[in-house]
Amino acid sequence: MAIFGADFQRAKSEWLYPRDVQQSLWRGLVCFVVLAILDVLLQTLGGIASYFILFWDGSRQLFVDMGTTAPEFMKASVIGITPSAVLVVIAAVYFAQFGLRNRQGKLPLQFPELGFWGWVTVIVGFCILMWMVFIGTFVILGIDPETYSPAGGLKDGQSASGLVEKTIADLANQPWLFALALPGVILGAPVTEELIFRGALFSAIVNTRLGRVGAVLISSALWALIHLSAAPWLYVGVIFIMGLVLGVLLLRFGSLWVTIACHAAWNMFNSLVIFGVGTHS
Repeated sequence: MAIFGADFQRAKSEWLYPRDVQQSLWRGLVCFVVLAILDVLLQTLGGIASYFILFWDGSRQLFVDMGTTAPEFMKASVIGITPSAVLVVIAAVYFAQFGLRNRQGKLPLQFPELGFWGWVTVIVGFCILMWMVFIGTFVILGIDPETYSPAGGLKDGQSASGLVEKTIADLANQPWLFALALPGVILGAPVTEELIFRGALFSAIVNTRLGRVGAVLISSALWALIHLSAAPWLYVGVIFIMGLVLGVLLLRFGSLWVTIACHAAWNMFNSLVIFGVGTHS
């Protein structure tokens, strides 16, 4: 096995994103909207189903006793990402192929030849870069990172951390629930978000007049904005920068598998850090 694969070597001097049209603008946008709506709907249903399976004892009403049920529903929503993600992935691949000759998918899902050390270099390099961006943001803005610590969980009204981070911190105190949530956080969310934003949306824009720069900027901006309801502005800004980096990686290596792997590694790293903080708080 080569230390660095052929695609890793090629990517040093050329952009490997497919030159042929992946999707027409309107077809890609329709696919993006359908998948985004489906993702929200299925995650909501997955969260409700997980709540009734794991937390509901018949003595409380979901939308009445919100003081008690809200934290549990947040945990259930994170756990419910996994089953919803499976359905969204199937739908994404299907819609990408629907109506096309020979049912050939028009998303860049070919597996790149990076070689073992090529994958290590890309994934570890991405995580180091994003960690530097994350820490650098706090330093530049003069913000104490402790104010964004999710260790107190959902009951900590003083922490400026995001809802997902606080939920994971709460789940850290219930390891079996944390284990149920982990596949969705590490794999489910990254795969679905990459297929929707750097898959359907990106492919719709990249061959228009907006080009590669427009595809990277717009997909990154919309991806960051969907996190606004559950994350502070600081996190949204970091997510936007992450989207830019992932967009460049997609153009450079020409495969969504690269962005999925980097996204998943970042989520895993942060989840394990939060788990460690949560269990020692």
